[in-house]
Amino acid sequence: MLSETLRAIILLGVNLLVLVVLQELNYWLSPLSIYLYFPILFVFYPALYLRLPCGLLCILLTSLFFDASLMIPYGNTWSILCVAYITIVLLDVILLRGRKSNIIILALILNALAIMANTFLLYPPGQFSGAYFFRALEDLLASELFLGLAILPYLKLQSSILKQCNLPLTWKLVDNPS
Repeated sequence: MLSETLRAIILLGVNLLVLVVLQELNYWLSPLSIYLYFPILFVFYPALYLRLPCGLLCILLTSLFFDASLMIPYGNTWSILCVAYITIVLLDVILLRGRKSNIIILALILNALAIMANTFLLYPPGQFSGAYFFRALEDLLASELFLGLAILPYLKLQSSILKQCNLPLTWKLVDNPS
């Protein structure tokens, strides 16, 4: 249990560090009118290697920082990430174990759905604007391209940090609770 908690704290720290780097990257891309948005990146490792309570707590804290950096109502990212977390946990046994291509494909699909959900959650009702949806499409394409390139190195980064801390990298369904 202690190693599970330590693993969750370290994963939260890595998530927050990468979130800061992502926000800095978005700052430098702002003159090009490109905004990278991929909250799904922060879900995969907790969903694959943490039990439900620790994983959801890690996702909750990450999403609160994510929402604070976007200046959107708290809970938008949390609700999107919860759905993604449960989807990854359910598909884990069937699709993801040891298959890098399946992880990338699922990450791209879930991220596209997260961007669409966030676009419609933040859209002002009763005001149709083609420019708003065109901008969302540009951000979707840029985010998908960057996420496809970043997901595997990010998972390797988390694995190497946990190995450096001498924490076991065992699959959550095989772990003994003792």
